[in-house]
Amino acid sequence: MADTLPNTTLTKNVWVDLYADTGIVAGTKINVRKISGGTIEFVAQAAEPASTPTGYRTLTPNEWEIENETGDAGAWARAKVEDAIINVKVA
Repeated sequence: MADTLPNTTLTKNVWVDLYADTGIVAGTKINVRKISGGTIEFVAQAAEPASTPTGYRTLTPNEWEIENETGDAGAWARAKVEDAIINVKVA
């Protein structure tokens, strides 16, 4: 098993490129685990999403994990209501 990557802090309403932040190669399937915080939005696309994206998925306060698909050009996340902490790993 590879070493656990450092946690990623998501600042409210600021998009974070999860591949760039973690050093995982774009297109690799990843698993995201929420450590703390409320609703988190995720978008799979190469460029940073618009301030009001379409086609996003969410983790609500009672959900803890989400995965993307192999081959996604990018993986972006942001905390919607309050700052949040997540951990990302290769799925």
